[in-house]
Amino acid sequence: MYPLSNHSSVRASVPSVPLWPTFGATCAILLLAARSACAQPATQPASQPEIPAYKNLALSFEKRAADLVSRMTLREKAAQVQMQVDENTRLGIPAFCWRSEGVHGGSCAGSNTVFPHAIALAATWNPALTQKVGGVTADEARAKYQPGQPYYGIAIWAPVVNLARDPRWGRVQESYGEDPFLAGRMGVAYCKGLQGDDPKYLKAVATPKHFAVHSQDTARTTGSATVSERTLRDYYFPAFRDCFTEGGAMSTMCALSAINKVPAAVNGWLLTDVLRDDWHFPGAVVTDLRGISSLQEGHQLYTNPEDSAAAVLKAGVDVICESYPCITSVIQAVQKKLLPEEILDRAVRRNLTVRMRLGLSDPPELVPFIRSRRSVVGAKEHVALALQTARDSMVLLQNNPVPPGYGFERLLPLDLRHINTLAVLGPYASVVQLGSYSGQPANTPVTPLAGIQAAVGDRVRVITADAEDEDESVKAAHEADAVVLMLGLNERIEAEGFDRKTIDLPLKQVKFFKKIVEANPVTVLVLEGGGPITLNALREKVPAILNAWYPGEQGGNALAEVLLGRTNPAGRLPFTVYASLDDIGPLNEYEIDVGRTYLYCEKPVDYVFGHGLSYTTFAYSNLHVDKPTATAGDKVAITCDIKNTGASAGDEVVQLYVHKTASPLKRPLKQLKAFTRISIPAGESRPVRLEVPVQDLAFWDVAAHKYLAEPGTYDIMLGASSADIRLRGTLTVK
Repeated sequence: MYPLSNHSSVRASVPSVPLWPTFGATCAILLLAARSACAQPATQPASQPEIPAYKNLALSFEKRAADLVSRMTLREKAAQVQMQVDENTRLGIPAFCWRSEGVHGGSCAGSNTVFPHAIALAATWNPALTQKVGGVTADEARAKYQPGQPYYGIAIWAPVVNLARDPRWGRVQESYGEDPFLAGRMGVAYCKGLQGDDPKYLKAVATPKHFAVHSQDTARTTGSATVSERTLRDYYFPAFRDCFTEGGAMSTMCALSAINKVPAAVNGWLLTDVLRDDWHFPGAVVTDLRGISSLQEGHQLYTNPEDSAAAVLKAGVDVICESYPCITSVIQAVQKKLLPEEILDRAVRRNLTVRMRLGLSDPPELVPFIRSRRSVVGAKEHVALALQTARDSMVLLQNNPVPPGYGFERLLPLDLRHINTLAVLGPYASVVQLGSYSGQPANTPVTPLAGIQAAVGDRVRVITADAEDEDESVKAAHEADAVVLMLGLNERIEAEGFDRKTIDLPLKQVKFFKKIVEANPVTVLVLEGGGPITLNALREKVPAILNAWYPGEQGGNALAEVLLGRTNPAGRLPFTVYASLDDIGPLNEYEIDVGRTYLYCEKPVDYVFGHGLSYTTFAYSNLHVDKPTATAGDKVAITCDIKNTGASAGDEVVQLYVHKTASPLKRPLKQLKAFTRISIPAGESRPVRLEVPVQDLAFWDVAAHKYLAEPGTYDIMLGASSADIRLRGTLTVK
């Protein structure tokens, strides 16, 4: 689509040959060469021309990319730093597009397996499972790959590791919640899944976004986060750092918003000092869509695109993502001396290296990630993984006793021996909610109603009603022995570009809820959506509440399994559900130690971070800290025993929190530092071992300009949530 240089033939692609000064000398050389050739054995092959370094598979990708850049014209180099790159036939560079989505399966192009949304992945508290989801997402992207086509690519704009520090943020569903450690573990896992484990080639490119701080959409192209470096280093940065240093992510997207009035795309401190110098990131930085036009129209820093292009490339950007070709802007930036050409060379070299690691410049038979569409997209094992992920993500928020006289003590799991008619009601009973950035499911997605009907078969009569017909819905609720009521959020309420005005259940749904519960109090409330939903007094009106998120294409089947007890729920909340917006302050408050998140919130909340119930019970015992006194280089092991004291098998999510006592600085009330999800049969015990490097206890020391593990005593807390602490110990750091 973008024209190549009219002077593309100026540079030859083969080594140049020096001209000899005389015809006689030339003949002499030819004669000597002929005699030498005659003296060689007849089987001796003729000499081959030297292979250009960029085509030499024995060299590193970095050296090959550097050589390729050295052969390019200015126009060819400018063409390489765009989001959508045309094929360069002269140098054999294939077309490429940096824009493909994959936050919970591929999206925006063709069909794919649709997994539960990212916030649901976080609710599994299972990084290994999350890594599998990332791997399948990359496999299907490879199967659908079309060079240069948006959304059909293998540079995946995921995961989102921005933190949900405010429940109103419209993109909480795309995140891994409010905690930097949990988000880091999930982000690392997803990056590893996307990129694969081949020592040479990437399966796909992981692009953690939006670097950094982005956590509201109301002013995402104009706003600026006022935040201290300590908060940046301790709260907003760690998940990104882990994705690069441990997850090996080879790309990142910088945010459209600003930090302390400097937009991320032109923030040299962020993109160079922190990302490159501190974390040694070797990959490619891409802007968000409209990365330079937002600098002009939103932040109003520049008046023309060449100034903007020069600024972002000098700050450390390697790919400019715009909906229009920006090749002219880059060329003019160099020609007007706004941008040194060596800076452009650096950007091209970095992003070419990433593309080479995808194997796009090598023979296909050398690249291990070639797949056929028929055997990969929507494969049975992928559907099974979507089902497992949906099962593991569902959070049982409440399971109180049922009022006397109904034949069972608790509503969940549903006891079909006492239920002849089951009503499945609400606006989301007969629809599949997949959430944002969801592709077309390769297989028929399952609604809650269809999943329940299939699960109960002929044993129970399942009835429903149009949610818009309240009279029919109330009639169905009154007729049924129990009700499954599907309420929550949708993409009109929470979405990219918008933030919620309230965290309450929508008023129309509150009215509907009250009518259904009045008709039949034996109701399980099932919430769908991505962000926190405050229920207030509504919680007291139903015995059971289950959070199902946006559960993916197999959500209906997974929901039915959990409701019937065929799957024991073990999901845990990755965020705090506040009692009121009055408890957290304004949307544009970015400091955390003012009462935000479980780290600093001391007010009563609806549901705490890490909360989630089970159909069984677990007992904790025998806490042991293997190094009660440790130093900065140590790794401390904390062990305990967990016993399933109930009548059914189940998973327990063991969470380890720490708190620094007697610190001169304000420290979190508690902070997650390790966790594990473990399956335990009924009546049996399992040992649990969690390791915490002492360096993970460090906080950013502003004076020393580095992380320091403050000497002193640390409380060690093991439990089933941030509030449900079962075992306590101490650790002394020397």
